[in-house]
Amino acid sequence: MSIPSGKKILLVGFVIVLLIAIPITVYLVQQQQKTRSSAVAATVLSLAPTSQSTTVGTDVNLDVNLDPSINLVSFVKVLISYDATKLATDSAGFVPNAVAFPSVLQPPTYGPGTISFTLSIGGSPQNAIQKPTKVGTITFKAIGATDAAPTQITFGNQTQVLSIGSTDQFNENVLSTTSPASIIITAPANITPSLTPTDTPVPTATLIPTATPTLTPTSTPAPGVTITPTDTPIPGVTSAPTATPSPTVIAAGGPICSSLTLDRSSNGVAPYNVNLTANGNSSTSTISKVTFTFGDGQTQDVTDSGGVGTSSISTLISHVFTTAGSFTATATLTDANGLVSSGGCSVLVTVSGGASPTEIAAIPSVSPLPATGPANIVSIGIIGLVLTLIGAVLVFAL
Repeated sequence: MSIPSGKKILLVGFVIVLLIAIPITVYLVQQQQKTRSSAVAATVLSLAPTSQSTTVGTDVNLDVNLDPSINLVSFVKVLISYDATKLATDSAGFVPNAVAFPSVLQPPTYGPGTISFTLSIGGSPQNAIQKPTKVGTITFKAIGATDAAPTQITFGNQTQVLSIGSTDQFNENVLSTTSPASIIITAPANITPSLTPTDTPVPTATLIPTATPTLTPTSTPAPGVTITPTDTPIPGVTSAPTATPSPTVIAAGGPICSSLTLDRSSNGVAPYNVNLTANGNSSTSTISKVTFTFGDGQTQDVTDSGGVGTSSISTLISHVFTTAGSFTATATLTDANGLVSSGGCSVLVTVSGGASPTEIAAIPSVSPLPATGPANIVSIGIIGLVLTLIGAVLVFAL
C-alpha cells in the first residue's frame, strides 16, 4: 500500500475545510441578513418634556416622539390617557407631523380622558422612519390643581407600531416600551375683587297727613237758626294720616354667572368633545361649587379648580356628547352661604348623528423594502458545495 504524497494530504485537508466552512458561512450570513431585516420589539414611544409645572388656566404642550431603533417604522396607532379633571384638550388638540407621517388613517378622536389617532408614512417604502422622529404635538389646558402627586399622561395598551422590513410580519407590533409625562398644576393666586353695592338703600318713608276738609254749609240758614256742620271733627280725636307705601326690597348678594362659552363650534358630529368655561363672581362670599348640566342627562360638579374657593371663577370642563340631538348646557354657581345663581348661563350644542370611530382593521398596502446585503447567497453556497465535492472526487481519483 502506497503512502499518499504530501500534496494529496494537503489537498484533502483543504477540501475538508471547505466542506465544513462553506455551510457554516452560508448559515451565519443568512442569520445576519435575517437579523438586519426582521422586525424586533425595540421601538420606543415617549412624551416630552417628561415633567413640567404650570398653573390652572394655562396651556401645556407635549411632543409625541418615536425612536425606531433597528426597525423600519411605517405605521403608528396611539392612544393617550390623562385625568380629565386636571387636563382638557385645547382647541388645537393634536397636530401630527405631516412631513414624517403624511397619511392620516384615523384623525384625532377625543374621548373623556383619551386621545387616539393613527398615522402612516403613505405608499412609499423609502419614507420608512429609521431615526428618532416627532410624531406630533398635543396641546392641553390645565383645569384643575394637582394634589401632592403630579398628574400623569400615559400611553394606552392599544398603542401599536409596525415595521416594513423584508421579512417583517405585516401585523407584528414592534413597540418595546413607552415613556409617560407628568405635570404639576398649581392653583392661581386668589384675586380680591372690588365690591360694588348692588342695592341702593330705600330712604325712610315720609308720612303725608291727609288734608283737613273745609266744611261748607249746604244751605243758607234762616234767621235765628244755627246750623251745625256734619263734618266737624270731634274734639280730642286725631285722624290717622295715610302713609305712602315703600317699594319691596330684594335681598342683596348671591353669586352671578355671567357667561358660559364653548372652545369650538356649537355644531359637531357624535361623539363630539367640547370644553365649556363658566365665568362668574360673588360680591358677598366665595364660590364653593360650579354645577354643569349638559342637557344629555349628565351633570357634573366642580369644587376644586378654575377659581372655585374664591369670589371670582373661570371654570373649564370637558364633555363628550355621544348621541345626536340639540342639548342646552347650563352652569349654576353656589356660594359658601348656600345661595345659588339663576338664569343667564347656558349654551346650545347641536350634535348630528355620525358613526362612532372604529378600530383600523386593515393596514395600508405598503410594499416591503428590498432586502439588503449579498444577493442569492443560498445559491452561491450550494454551487460552492457542489464544486467542492467534485474537487474531492478528483483528488481521490488521483
